[in-house]
Amino acid sequence: ANGISAGNEDFDASEASDDLTEEVVPQSIEECCRLLSTEARELYLTSEVPVLTSPPSPIQFYRDYVSWNRPVLIKNGLKHWKALQNWQTNEFFRGKYSDKEVTVAVTPNGLADSPVNDRFVMPEERSIKFGHFLDIIESPDLDPQGIYYIQKQNSNLTEEFP
Repeated sequence: ANGISAGNEDFDASEASDDLTEEVVPQSIEECCRLLSTEARELYLTSEVPVLTSPPSPIQFYRDYVSWNRPVLIKNGLKHWKALQNWQTNEFFRGKYSDKEVTVAVTPNGLADSPVNDRFVMPEERSIKFGHFLDIIESPDLDPQGIYYIQKQNSNLTEEFP
């Protein structure tokens, strides 16, 4: 026989009807997005994002959320993080890095590393003590001609702040 045995009955695959699922072919980008959204909801998305009151274990987080690509809101997830207390004011940074020489970006309007009119604008970079940088951040009138900030790309912040 040309079929699959299921108990005492034989199932012939050639006789199976494929009209159970008629494929819908989207005709526009909007229809594609609607179809994708519907199929994603049917597959794994829920209408609500789960809220956890404490962090799950790493394996539980990976198993239940990362591997399924599901969003989750974790409350109190950083409660143990010392930075929440240390970084409330600049005193922690003053005590630890005040005499550290750092590179700061300075612009007249805060726009840098971006297109302005027909040009790509780069900030002026200055080397100053971190304590002086904090003074300027806390009292911008110390240099009303510039907006100061520290920017680093490609994770090179650790070069100046190991």
